[in-house]
Amino acid sequence: MFEKLTGRTPSFIGTVAENQYAVLLPFVKEENSFLFEVRSEKLLRQPGEICFPGGHIEDDESPQAAAIRETCEELLISEKSIEVIAPLDILFTPWQSTVFPFLGELSNYGNTYNIEEVKEVFTVPVSFFLDNSPKVYDIDVLRTPNDDELYKAIGVEKYAWSKRKEEVLVYNYKGKVIWGMTARFLQNFVSIYKNFQ
Repeated sequence: MFEKLTGRTPSFIGTVAENQYAVLLPFVKEENSFLFEVRSEKLLRQPGEICFPGGHIEDDESPQAAAIRETCEELLISEKSIEVIAPLDILFTPWQSTVFPFLGELSNYGNTYNIEEVKEVFTVPVSFFLDNSPKVYDIDVLRTPNDDELYKAIGVEKYAWSKRKEEVLVYNYKGKVIWGMTARFLQNFVSIYKNFQ
């Protein structure tokens, strides 16, 4: 009855193919620093926020290829300027997005960037993140139904939906506030790096 399922490769419940993204943590060896972008004020999503280069994974594109392509588009560099060192741990967000981060080294980077997407770039020494933990803030994430039809469907008048806490990480480097997913990728990098020392 279930023979066709034999050998099936499992996926992850709750992930949506169109909500998959990839980012690159660009390491500038000459400065022993990470490169960050400040998102353009013209962008509809998260204008002015600090991030790593990255974006949506296109059809039939690997996460690593997407991270490289997006970095090239945002920093106006060629693929030859990027050496991917290692994948980092995959992030599943509460918004059903999956983000694949990669550690990569930039060579001969000349501070170029696409002004349609990037307002400015700056670097932060890797030692800052190795020596400083982020500040941690908690926010409550509460699930509530959009209408009462759900209660009718499950046969109850009300339900005690679970509430959970989510950590928001914040680094502050000389007035540059690095937080959210970008801070989480940095914390993950530090954890991986220190485990290999």
